[in-house]
This record gives sequence, structure tokens and C-alpha cells, in this order.
Amino acid sequence: MNTLDYYNKFAKHYFDITVNADMSRQYEEFLHFVPRGGKILDFGCGSGRDSLYFKNKGYRVSALDGSEELCKLAREYTGLNVRCMNFEDFNDKNCYDGVWACASLLHVDKSKMLDTLIRLRDSLKDSGHMFIALKNGEGVEITPDGRYYNYMKVSDVEKLTYESGMDIELIYMSKSVSNPNETKYWNNFILKKTK
Repeated sequence: MNTLDYYNKFAKHYFDITVNADMSRQYEEFLHFVPRGGKILDFGCGSGRDSLYFKNKGYRVSALDGSEELCKLAREYTGLNVRCMNFEDFNDKNCYDGVWACASLLHVDKSKMLDTLIRLRDSLKDSGHMFIALKNGEGVEITPDGRYYNYMKVSDVEKLTYESGMDIELIYMSKSVSNPNETKYWNNFILKKTK
């Protein structure tokens, strides 16, 4: 089993354990940088929890995920036309005021992180902002359930941000909001596209 197999097989379980997670701090920090009513991409939307929040706040939301089963659940939950696509196929250009990549980039192969960040940067309008959340740590792990994780320290993300043509506006750490037993901390970043 690989990462997508896991999310397809256990989509309902994953939906149930994440859909009610309290993301209020992350929302507040991110939306401070996004114009009211702006266009937001939820990159790796999972349950659709965050997409629905942004939609209900009056933002125009585009959502995508790699898991076909999660996309079905997210469509039902949000009423949005959630796109199902592999992250490496994403190629939108210059159309979002904000990109929200919450707990999705940690499943991207470490060797493809820079390319992924560049494509997300290119999807932003000039001076657009991106939120990313990654588990703090080093190296990669394939968990017993088959999911691939890449862990990054703040310095790793700082290097990737510079190389991808963005600036870091904000960094803060947080605990897991969906798993009280999680021992790893999350590094949260808000990045700005530089012209």
C-alpha cells in the first residue's frame, strides 16, 4: 500500500477524524494576508474542512486532492467541484490570492519539493501568499500503513523558500489538532510570492 492507496481505502475514517479539527489559529494567520473575497486554492484538501470554512467566509475556493475517495467526500461536504489530480500534474498559473497547503506537502517526495513549491508559487498572483504546514523533523519515513512522510526543519524550508522565489512572512509551531497522541510538532509557514 502507498500513500494514495491508504487515503482511498481509509477515506471515511480520515474524514471523520479530521473534519472537526480546530484550525482557527491557522485560518486567522493565513486570512490576514488574503484579500477579502479573494481566490484560494486548497491544495490537498482532504475532507474539505478548510475549503468549506473559506467558502463560508466569502472566499472563492478551488480545491484538489490526489485521493479519488477523499475528493468524493469533499465534494459532498463542501458543494465544490473538487478536482482529483496528482500533485505533479498541477499547473495553474497566476490565478490565486492565496494557496493553502495544510498537511499535504509532507507527502510529496523530498526530491520533488522544490518543483512543487515553484508550481504553487506560479499559481499565485503577484504578491500572493501561501500557507504550508509540515511536521518538524529530519529525513523521510514510510509508516506501517504505507504512507510516505518527509520531515523538515525550519532551516530546510527556509532554503526551499529562497530557492523557489518566495519570502517567509511568518513561522510558528503548533501541536496536532486532530491527533492528541502526536509527538511531532508542526511547523507552519506563510510565504509570499516575490515579483
